[in-house]
Amino acid sequence: MINLNKSLTTTTFKHSLLAASITLILTACNSGSSSSDSAVSAPLTPSTPKTSLSGTVADGYLVNATVCLDLNENKKCDSDEPSTISNQGGTFTLSGVNQADIDTYPLVVEVIKNLTIDEDHPEQPIDGDYSLTAPAGYTFVSPLTTLVQQEIEANKDVEAYSVEDAEASVKIKLGTDLEMSTDYVAAQKNDSTVSVQEKEEFKQLHKVAQVTATVLKQNLKVVEQAVQTSGQSIDFEQIMDLVVAQVLDALEAINEQVENNAEELSEFDPQDILTGNNNSLSDDLSFDSETVVNKIEIREAEKAASSANMLELVQTEGVNWFYSGRHGSTLEAAHGTFKHIPATDNTPASSEETEYRYNASSNGFIEDTDSGSDDDYLLTSAGWEKIREQEEISINADGTISITNPNAPEYAELLEATTFDISGKNIALTLDGSADAGYWSEFVTQDAVFPDSAKAFKLKFTTLNDTYEIWNGDCDDPSYEVNGMCNSVWLNSANGPAEYLEQLLSETAAATTDPSQIKGPQVAWFNNGSIVAEMLIDGTVNYYEVKYNNSNNNYYSSTAEFLKIGTWQNKIVNGVKMFVLELPTKILGLGDYDYYERFILLTEYQGAVRRGEYIPAGTVEHDELAFNKSAADSIVAAFSDSLFDELVTEFNQDTSDGNETPDNSDPSTPQLETSLQPCTAGDSGWDDVNDRPTTFATKTDYDNVLASNCTTSLSFAADNMVGKTFIFSDEPTESIFFETDSKALFTSVADNGTAENNDISWSVNSEGQIELSIYSAEPVANPEIEFRAVLTLLESATNELSVKFYHEESEWYSGAVMDGTKGEIWSVILVEQGPKS
Repeated sequence: MINLNKSLTTTTFKHSLLAASITLILTACNSGSSSSDSAVSAPLTPSTPKTSLSGTVADGYLVNATVCLDLNENKKCDSDEPSTISNQGGTFTLSGVNQADIDTYPLVVEVIKNLTIDEDHPEQPIDGDYSLTAPAGYTFVSPLTTLVQQEIEANKDVEAYSVEDAEASVKIKLGTDLEMSTDYVAAQKNDSTVSVQEKEEFKQLHKVAQVTATVLKQNLKVVEQAVQTSGQSIDFEQIMDLVVAQVLDALEAINEQVENNAEELSEFDPQDILTGNNNSLSDDLSFDSETVVNKIEIREAEKAASSANMLELVQTEGVNWFYSGRHGSTLEAAHGTFKHIPATDNTPASSEETEYRYNASSNGFIEDTDSGSDDDYLLTSAGWEKIREQEEISINADGTISITNPNAPEYAELLEATTFDISGKNIALTLDGSADAGYWSEFVTQDAVFPDSAKAFKLKFTTLNDTYEIWNGDCDDPSYEVNGMCNSVWLNSANGPAEYLEQLLSETAAATTDPSQIKGPQVAWFNNGSIVAEMLIDGTVNYYEVKYNNSNNNYYSSTAEFLKIGTWQNKIVNGVKMFVLELPTKILGLGDYDYYERFILLTEYQGAVRRGEYIPAGTVEHDELAFNKSAADSIVAAFSDSLFDELVTEFNQDTSDGNETPDNSDPSTPQLETSLQPCTAGDSGWDDVNDRPTTFATKTDYDNVLASNCTTSLSFAADNMVGKTFIFSDEPTESIFFETDSKALFTSVADNGTAENNDISWSVNSEGQIELSIYSAEPVANPEIEFRAVLTLLESATNELSVKFYHEESEWYSGAVMDGTKGEIWSVILVEQGPKS
């Protein structure tokens, strides 16, 4: 398996296996007629017993919709298929069907324009046609079951993929543990078995279903018109596949917008979610009629992928991968090549990997010679061991590839690969179908196409044995290291790392909203908080959501909300004790984890509790695309520096953290909630790897932003600043104390309580801006300035200042004089802490 979602600087076993696995593909490669007067009649074939299927269809309950059993799976109700019309309350009964068909084929509901009525809005019929589906065996059909059926169809090539897997995938996106097959309309009225909290969740699902139905209705019409205009022969099944897949991709964003809508169902308008101020969601759910046919062709080409024989390819030009990921406003882009070197009389066979990472300073891809710390540990028969990359490959009779490590035979995977032709296909649209390629689809030239001979490869990895792994990443902050490892489990109630597993356990539930009273580890993070697992000694886990907020001029205060009950297991494997938690789908959704990442392990190693992952045998990962050289060269050639920079700017204006979770050793620094909002126009992105802006801004850029986007008539007054301490809202562990009208102190506090101080010289200039400098030594005749900045006051409120910075650092100039050409523009709310004693 390849897991490039981890930092590019950390080599993982999964990553290395791609090279090894691809290497592998290498090395292998009583009847008769009877008369009417016969004395004995031919035996009659018994007819299949007939039965009926009753159920319900809903967005709200749908009346006068056509319901059928889709025997040919074309997403239409054909004349020769069992069908009926839904009644009041959305009820239906299909008569004359057999149980085998019920268990095999999905249900289809056709909503008919100007005829079907949604009982949520019974005053008028629905004004457009659309279709819904549900997996075989379901008796409730809705927009949400349509998404489950889409997941099933998208994973048909995964033999072990089940309805339960599809349900889990959708539930994670929705952040719920409720079943998609449950009638969410009826559940909201069930006072006997449905809790108040569950009723609220069902209401949320009902709203999401309404938005989904609205999108299906609108986009099916748009895509059908585009196909008709193109003159291409495209089936409705293919159109439906494209439209539903798009909704599935945007489901998390839809759910988030619905969560922020407090209206009751009777007042809720799905169109408000799709338009209004949610322009990004509207963009995500719209179709460009010019690209519709190309998108369908790419999806159909991928579905038609055939078994791949990559022997010659990997022995010559190699196989190529692409990755991008986001960490706050930092955007990473990388690509690499895996190649197999055949054995000779003098040397054994081997694999080589070349990796390139985008460097914003040079506007180009630079070979990455840092292979990372390579400090991941596998649990073997001898305990935890640091295992180097040394895979052995063998070809099986069925053409699949087995990958093992001679130093850790417990670690084994099965690789299967298929290939499809992408010649002439749009590059951006093709990359959009690769999970690991991430944002590559957004920063390549949008009209670029692949050349002839371009090929893509779908890779599927299956774990053969139960696997246990802990990792040791690179610490950006040394204070996070515990006994030499940047992987520790922090106790929520103790503000420090745990040394023993038993420290994580509680005898009784805290039953409180005060997170300081909840003992246990943090297991997931999001932009403004974390998920704490209260592990009870009886094997129960109480999951709490802890949201941080500003209160009483402290760094932050927080509240805890109970979310879900789960379980944990005490396991001993190869003599090693560990606690294993299976995160519920609701928690996976909040933490932005995939379903195969649901098992986390906690174990003692090198004097502290470490976090890792447990991967059960049979786990499948299959979302990665790889490319041949012709395709890869065209992708790199289509890369656009300007599109990359635009995306960085967009992320910088978005305070969310993308789809990345914080380092597991980091207890997560929350942002303060403030009444003022920063003016982020023109702010620079930040490259965490190189510790500098992704693109340098000039002082002129800063002045232009102030003149056009972040105008102000306010000025700083030295008298109003002296004696006050201000906390940075985006980094509450950092503060600045204005000691006198010329001296200030900048303080940064690490999680272990260690404070780092820097003396600052400052003054207010004639334009009412603060100018400050940090020197490498005490100012003398010719002091060396390491850091200098200009601060402009944009807005003020009680205990809050909205400020825009332009700052430079001497190292960015490589010895040259700082002249306002290599700096960073950034915005922050300064929160007054009060006088310093």
